[in-house]
Amino acid sequence: MKWSIASKTMEEGRELVNQDRVIKLVPDETETVWRAEIIDDQTYKVILDGTAKEEDYCSCDAFAKKGYCKHTVAAELFLRELGMTRVFKFNDELRRYPEVEDSEPLVDTLVEEFDQEFQVSNNQMNQRPSLTQLAITIEIYNEAVSAFQIDYHDLFYLRLKIGHQRQYYVTDLEQFFHIFNERGLYTLPNREREQVLLSPYCFDKTAYDFLNHLARNYQFTNLLASKMLHAPESKNLKQRYFLSADEFTALIAPDTAKALDIKLIIDQEELHPHLSQEKAQVLAINDQGENWQLNFNPKIKIFQNYGIAASDQGIIGLNLSAKEYSALDLVHQQIAENDFTLDLDQEDAHAFLALFGYLLTKLGTINGIAEDKISALADQQIVELVFNAQANALEIAVVFHYGDYQIGKRLGETKLPDQAILFRDYLQEITVENTLISLGFSPQGDIYQSEFASISQAMAYLKRLLHMMPADWAYSYTDKLADLDAENINPRLQVNSDSGNRYLSIDFTIDDVESEEVDRILAAIVNAEDYYQMDDGRVLDVQNILEDQETDMLKHLNQQNETWHNGDVVPIYQTLPYASALKGQELFQQFYDEVIHSKDHMSVDLNGLKTDLADYQLQAVKWMQALGKYQLGGLLADEMGLGKTVQTIAFILSSWNNDKAIQGLVLAPASVLYNWAYEFRKFAPDIKVLVIDGSAQEREDLRQTDHTVAITSYQSYRNDKDAYQETIYDILVLDEAQAIKNERTMLYQSVAKQGALMRLALSGTPLENNLNEFWALMQIVLPGLLPEAKSYQQMATEEIRRVVSPFVYRRTKEEVALDLPNKEVTDRYTKLEREQKNIYLAYLEDIKHKLQAHDKQANMHMDLLAGITRLRQICCHPKLINADYQGESGKFEYFKESLDRALDADKSVLVFSQFTSMLKLMEDHLQAMGISYYSITGKTKKQDRQAQVQAFNQGERKVFLISLRAGGVGLNLTGADTVFLYDLWWNPAVEEQAIGRAHRIGQTHDVEVYRFITEGTIEQRIAELQEEKRVLFDELFAEDGSAKQSLSLEDLQFILGIN
Repeated sequence: MKWSIASKTMEEGRELVNQDRVIKLVPDETETVWRAEIIDDQTYKVILDGTAKEEDYCSCDAFAKKGYCKHTVAAELFLRELGMTRVFKFNDELRRYPEVEDSEPLVDTLVEEFDQEFQVSNNQMNQRPSLTQLAITIEIYNEAVSAFQIDYHDLFYLRLKIGHQRQYYVTDLEQFFHIFNERGLYTLPNREREQVLLSPYCFDKTAYDFLNHLARNYQFTNLLASKMLHAPESKNLKQRYFLSADEFTALIAPDTAKALDIKLIIDQEELHPHLSQEKAQVLAINDQGENWQLNFNPKIKIFQNYGIAASDQGIIGLNLSAKEYSALDLVHQQIAENDFTLDLDQEDAHAFLALFGYLLTKLGTINGIAEDKISALADQQIVELVFNAQANALEIAVVFHYGDYQIGKRLGETKLPDQAILFRDYLQEITVENTLISLGFSPQGDIYQSEFASISQAMAYLKRLLHMMPADWAYSYTDKLADLDAENINPRLQVNSDSGNRYLSIDFTIDDVESEEVDRILAAIVNAEDYYQMDDGRVLDVQNILEDQETDMLKHLNQQNETWHNGDVVPIYQTLPYASALKGQELFQQFYDEVIHSKDHMSVDLNGLKTDLADYQLQAVKWMQALGKYQLGGLLADEMGLGKTVQTIAFILSSWNNDKAIQGLVLAPASVLYNWAYEFRKFAPDIKVLVIDGSAQEREDLRQTDHTVAITSYQSYRNDKDAYQETIYDILVLDEAQAIKNERTMLYQSVAKQGALMRLALSGTPLENNLNEFWALMQIVLPGLLPEAKSYQQMATEEIRRVVSPFVYRRTKEEVALDLPNKEVTDRYTKLEREQKNIYLAYLEDIKHKLQAHDKQANMHMDLLAGITRLRQICCHPKLINADYQGESGKFEYFKESLDRALDADKSVLVFSQFTSMLKLMEDHLQAMGISYYSITGKTKKQDRQAQVQAFNQGERKVFLISLRAGGVGLNLTGADTVFLYDLWWNPAVEEQAIGRAHRIGQTHDVEVYRFITEGTIEQRIAELQEEKRVLFDELFAEDGSAKQSLSLEDLQFILGIN
């Protein structure tokens, strides 16, 4: 097994073995591999290499990333538990296979070779090594070079001396470190051929730790030095250990140098091995009036690889870039040619110091000149680039700032001190000029210039150029580019509305700019052009003219209305997503406040309503009133039971109180037509309501009758659509609106054509299967709110929610019942027992085998569903498929333990299962334990149900067994404070309904919910599928809850792990 495998992975692999997840492991002699199958979150196929190469394979993602995983570890650990190893030749168990050779000759050979390799020689056996403490001396050398020379490949190496009273050079470091690692005997190169033991006990701790470091790094360091750092070839190379910069620095550190005997020899002269805190003198100036003499220190030597300089004054640490080392080399060449002395007149001396003085001060000190004669401001250098546009060319002037002084090529840009020498960062100045040339700018007199095909290309290049420049460079613009950042361009936005409040006009204006040019600027913004050149020659970065939210609004308006131009009107609802852009516009602000904050800005007239509305119901009526004012549609998506019907009636009443001439049409399922009429008569008896039902002639006669609100079924409307479409209704109500989600049906198309000033859809489950159905529904409610289908499918769920949120109103019971206790849902994972697992795996393999032979999609769907049901039953208890099964069920055992703990804590428990046969096993257990319980299945009589519910809520018994289908809805069991969901259902709404039996209005205790899931089986897959479908609904409506979900073929294949 690879030594590099993480300990966490090892533990995870061992856990898989302990849980009996390795279900198959067989040798494949043809390929010399072991083939294994391991159950984790799914079944993974593992191939173990049967040789020492360990070239393994696993089908999981972790193996693809790391080259190992917990599954390959589990397979190898499983082999070890069998007393076997992965290498075929070393397994006695495989000897029965004729292809595997007998391993005894190999073992004998290895033993013989080991003896020869590691046995102590005869002459060593007869000697007694010295065991006294050894002393070491470390000598550090460099390659001898001329004074003040910079050698890019100049290296330090150490030589090692070892012994007792007298020390001897180690002549072969590789051999020495090999013996050191083995803690063996080393022969000193003295006349007696004395042997010493290289043991930790024979060295000072500091010395031993240092030798241990050298031994670990010797091979790599010397290879690196000889191949990559170009260490010089030498017959003495075996005696040398080439030092890295970190190793050299560590050796000359005060503590190390004190603990070890270290000698530093540079150019055959011994120096004190420590870093000096003071710089050496690099230059001495002799001011002779008109003539100056510059005397350079010839004993300074630079070691670039180690970041130091050495002189007769000691070792100095340097902090130089590669360019600075090269620049010093060029300066040195000139100085060395003049025997390290320059005789210059005053002007040339000043020029030399101005250009190169700053560079030399990085190496050492300059003496012989008064401080007030030098302006040492190079560290404060600021590079400024001045940009200008000329025709289709981009121009740059460069200015170097040093405090209050500056240097530039243009007249008037240079300002120098009067009496002092300004030390410049000349190397940086050259770097700036070379950078501009490398970017395509050529020197043209006192500027740098680059030609482009158009001014737009030039500005685009300038924008990219600014991002490439160092952050500490400054830049400015000439007058022609003064408006490049659009600071002097201030567009104003004006908004006006039409008489019906349904449309707003949006108009941008810019001072001193003609409307035609404003249109062209806006067009450039919409077309994502970066720059625009105005008629007067000014260049604008058009993407910075408007605020980001204004730009987004402009682009979306053009996308939604291809013919829109600046100043045109748009539907008012299309402006809501751009509230931040239109904030402060009076007409929009009023619309925004009334729709988004309707509860604070709208009033309703509920005179004649025969009930008192709850606060949340009144808020919904105000929201509908706001939509009605602006002739907009909406979707009331309150959870079932919160009163969507009475809220809608209250809204119609309020509208009727304001205008007695309004006409309303309610489309609803046939089963609730007369319930609507009853609710109208109960809550708003003043409104004339008519149910249009019966034969075609009867329906026609009823339509001629005087009424304010007509109520008819979807089926009747489809048949009578022509008659209804003759009227434009003030309010169109679509009850259970999800019934018309299919845009390809005649009903959908008929309702879409129905004239109405306001459309109000009612649905507690507006999203049943996918977002496309929701799109179809919103196209009915508010056409044009969402883009056409193709573009809609590219929208993120969060973006859809943002667009529709003002027109979708949804509350849940949890939101409106503020005193509802807490609910905590916890997943409890169990494992299959050994016999149970064998049954499960056998059924799973059988299902997969049968499906591979299928050629009909419909039959496959049914077989998949049936197979999944079988596997779920096995997870619950194998007795559900085989009454003679005598083994245990991991989940059932865990359930019994959990139930005992709950009852010991005086909890009242609801237990839900889809399978009545599972409930029967639970009953047998409860009876055996003497625990009283209630039970509801599909066979329980209605009167018995209510009696059991009442008794349980009064605390007569502590356990209630309930069939998920028979008792998942319609029961009020607030006497329970604990819910066990024994088996999962792929529709999370079904589970929510079951939990809702206990967690509902009237509950006074916190409710704990436990979902029992068998790990590594389809139940874990079902839990993942539930979360996927729940997240879709939550993302769209930002609520907890989910609509009824159907299982697609892909869902079933996902649960089974079939691709």
